[in-house]
Amino acid sequence: DIPGLIEGAHRGLGLGHKFLTHIERTEVFIHLLDGTKVLEEATSADDEDGKSSFDRAIEGVVERYIIIRRELGLFDSSLLNKREILVLNKLDVLQSDPGLIDKIRVALRSRILQERSGAPLDEEPLVLSAVTGAGVDQLVRVVHRELSSLQNSRIALAARAQVLLPDGTTLSSATADPSADQGKSQDEGEHT
Repeated sequence: DIPGLIEGAHRGLGLGHKFLTHIERTEVFIHLLDGTKVLEEATSADDEDGKSSFDRAIEGVVERYIIIRRELGLFDSSLLNKREILVLNKLDVLQSDPGLIDKIRVALRSRILQERSGAPLDEEPLVLSAVTGAGVDQLVRVVHRELSSLQNSRIALAARAQVLLPDGTTLSSATADPSADQGKSQDEGEHT
C-alpha cells in the first residue's frame, strides 16, 4: 500500500524516503488502479483532436502508473524487478457498463504491462470491488501463489548454495546440515 507515493518522492517529497525505505522489504506489489477515475474519463466526451475518451482514460491510468514506477526506480531500481499484481478496483462502479470492464482489461493489459519487466500474470489486470468483496478471493489466491513461488525459489537457491570453508574446501548446502549427518550416523548405528 503506497498511498503517500507522489511524484518527487525519491527526492523526499511527501512521505518520500521514509515510505520508500519501508517498501523495500515488500515481496510483491499490488498496484491498485482507481476504477472510478477510468469510468469518469472513459465516458466523457471525445477530444476535439479526435482522441477517444476511452483512449484518453487508458493513457491517464498508464501515466499515473508510470509515475509510481518511475519514483520506485529512481529510489532503488531493484524495486522495479519485484513481482507486481495489477488490480483495477471499484468493480461495483464499473458494473454500470459491463462491456467497458473487458475493454479496459484488454487495453490495460497491453499498454501497462509494456512498462514492466517480466511476463504478466494470466489474470492481470484483476478486477475487484473492496466494497462488495467481488474479486477479493481471486486476489488473495494470486498473492498466495506468488508468495509461495518466491519462497520456493529461495528454498531452491539455498539448496544449491555452496559454502567456502576457511581451509579452502567447498561445502554444498545439501551436506551442510549437521543434523542430516547425525541422522545418518544414528540410522547406521541402529542397523549394526
